[in-house]
Amino acid sequence: MTKFSKSDGVEDTLTDAVGLLARQLQECKSYDLKFRKIRAEFDKKTIAYKYFFFEANVTNYGTWSIGESKLFYVPLTRKGALSIFRNKTIRLVCVGSGRFTRGLAAKEIKLNSVLKATVIENFKSNQIKKELLREE
Repeated sequence: MTKFSKSDGVEDTLTDAVGLLARQLQECKSYDLKFRKIRAEFDKKTIAYKYFFFEANVTNYGTWSIGESKLFYVPLTRKGALSIFRNKTIRLVCVGSGRFTRGLAAKEIKLNSVLKATVIENFKSNQIKKELLREE
């Protein structure tokens, strides 16, 4: 199994509390008082909804900005931090951005069947493309 990249995911357009706060964080251009208030509320919500927090190298998940959120399918063969979400669709949100590492938060998300199929299909097609590029 190859590493995840942002292109493996689908844009997160869900309108729950965490999704809305993540978008607001991403729209902030500086770490001012507005950002800190949104961030405090975002942290409360992710803890309350029992998100799984972990840190990852930028080469494993690509570069993210704080608040960036994608929907992913985690395959059965997945190893590492996200292995607890095997065969599930998740929301992956960037919660910390450093030079070499990213703080990420993940949670299983129940999606309607159409969106879930889109997420799975997008992931599988990207994995096939990566395999073909590797063979060349």
